[in-house]
Amino acid sequence: LQLNVFCQTKPTIEASTNIQFSCIQIHYDGLDKQMTAARLNLLNNYWDVVHDFSADESPVANYTLLYEEKAVQLQSAAVFQNSSVTFERSKSTVLSTGNLLSENINQVAILFCQVDNESIVDDPKEPLLMILDIYRQLNVSFVKTVQTPVDAATMRNFVNPRWKGSSKSKAVMAIFIWNCTDNEQNFFNKAISSNNWVGKVNLKVGSDAMDVIDEVYKIIDSNRS
Repeated sequence: LQLNVFCQTKPTIEASTNIQFSCIQIHYDGLDKQMTAARLNLLNNYWDVVHDFSADESPVANYTLLYEEKAVQLQSAAVFQNSSVTFERSKSTVLSTGNLLSENINQVAILFCQVDNESIVDDPKEPLLMILDIYRQLNVSFVKTVQTPVDAATMRNFVNPRWKGSSKSKAVMAIFIWNCTDNEQNFFNKAISSNNWVGKVNLKVGSDAMDVIDEVYKIIDSNRS
């Protein structure tokens, strides 16, 4: 069974075998508004954090994660011919997120957007626009986005000594893997400027990025427990 998934919590299976999970790629008119109305945050997709209640009962894994692109299999494509529904990655409302591992640590980059506006926390359209600019126009393999509460002291230590967020503020974290040439760095900065995030965005690359990633996921894990 192949499941193309967007999941705000984490997929859960029990007494199931041979399940394949992948990140769904889908767009149709109004999907973003429907997800906002349902209080689903497009920045937080945990499709690959699967909990298996039956894991101890099987000698092999009951599921696999497909990080490569896996198109939705349709029994009849004609059903969507006269609609705005598409499963193309380049048009998807749901971002393609994959494995955090990279063979070349120098290609890992982490982007932080400081969020100090409650309307943005509830409807993260502004940071999404900037992230989509980078995602679609640079030669990147998009990895993960997270919107999470952050501790100001941690952010000042790991991200930016001048971080202005309070202890209750939130940040949007976007992790990319790409070979950041000078031209791409210029576009990266242009995308930040065009979306009015100057002064609120911090970029780390390489080993510095990995240190930040480790620290932020400790925060996420502690918030879940």
